[in-house]
Amino acid sequence: MLTVRPYRGSKTRSRATNAPPASDDADTDTDAEHDAPRSTVKRRARPHLHRKPVIVPVAPPLPHEQVLDLGDRGLLTVRVCNGPSDRRTARRLAPLVLIHGWTVTADVNWFALYERIGQRHSFVSFDQRGHGRGLRPPMFTLEECADDVIAVADALGWDKIVPVGYSMGGTIAQLVAHRHPDRCAGLILCSTAGVFIETRQDKLLFDNVLGTTAKALHTLPKFLRDRVPGRLRAAGPEGAEAELGAWMDQQTKRHDATLIAEAGAAIGHFNAQPWLHELTMPTSVVITTSDTVIAPTRQRQLAATLPNVTSHTVALDHSASTSDSEQYWPVFEEALASVTRRQTGRLARASDATRRNVQHLFVSGRVQDVGFRQSMQSRAHQLGVNGWVRNRRDGRVEAVVSGTRERVEELLAWARQGPPMARVNEVRAARADDAERLSDPDDGFRIRPTE
Repeated sequence: MLTVRPYRGSKTRSRATNAPPASDDADTDTDAEHDAPRSTVKRRARPHLHRKPVIVPVAPPLPHEQVLDLGDRGLLTVRVCNGPSDRRTARRLAPLVLIHGWTVTADVNWFALYERIGQRHSFVSFDQRGHGRGLRPPMFTLEECADDVIAVADALGWDKIVPVGYSMGGTIAQLVAHRHPDRCAGLILCSTAGVFIETRQDKLLFDNVLGTTAKALHTLPKFLRDRVPGRLRAAGPEGAEAELGAWMDQQTKRHDATLIAEAGAAIGHFNAQPWLHELTMPTSVVITTSDTVIAPTRQRQLAATLPNVTSHTVALDHSASTSDSEQYWPVFEEALASVTRRQTGRLARASDATRRNVQHLFVSGRVQDVGFRQSMQSRAHQLGVNGWVRNRRDGRVEAVVSGTRERVEELLAWARQGPPMARVNEVRAARADDAERLSDPDDGFRIRPTE
């Protein structure tokens, strides 16, 4: 319901000349009023027909809030959900870290999904630097935001996490996986990209507009910078009540304008293309195919570059998690389930993680004369996987790999992508006879002659 505080004018007596006086005292008061100096006469209430009603912001249901001490980084307010009380309904997935987009807050970005996510998973969310109640450093960098995620996980005692990044949050999530791969049991990227400056218009926006604005704001005294509004109006659900819209607007009033401009410039300069192929953890990419902010082609390009990824599409615009949560949720839930099924690490059953696994592979596509065998050997050494690889005369690459289930699956994920010059069409697994093909299982990983 709309909560309106009607304006109430001051109570003054009518001065109509045709109204009969109530008493002699009343006549005396009226005459005295006319004779009094103008400054002492009570002004009549002005008509209030055009005054706007006062809308009281009403927040939606939100998770528990607590303050974490991040050491030198300072104090940070976070929202924490410990998952379902009935562990039988919980999903076997590391806790999620929900990372919001540019110019909104964590609550505005995720409030419509909080309850649904909490029915299956543990999670934490917090405002990024310069946003809402986030940290207020002298400068904004995406790398520091990525390290903030790990600092929050450490403060909560979480070893493995799954970064879930939306828009700008997607760039931060990619950096978390790149800088701290041992801490990520999975990765979920929503409505985001691996690179943003590709056209002249992109460069004009991120460098000339946002970059110049950030530099100009830094020249102002702090008391003036603090007065500059650093917000954009958030897009709420269609048909939402006015109180919810007022709450969303109130959330974004807390932004720091200088850091917001720096964050926009940092997004423009973000480029993960050189190292995306190294992110081998299970990953899901949610693509909003009607996106008017980040082109769907860039989102698809991100998914095509990652080695161990599933794509999930929904025909919605950029603010789908807030404005169309009912339609967005099934796709987002599918992305969560995909990472859950493919996750590695300490949450997997010990018998699966330690059991020796042998795979006999045939890789087809443009896989010869592109360094495929040498790259696969290098990756196998990194993972501690044994076996061999060779070219076949029919143009395919054949390999036998042996190791723990977890490590073999990581090498298979790499094989589906291959080195930068390769184009893998198919990785087919045949039945492997380790007694015949791996006579020396502890003899490293070798390149065999073409056959």
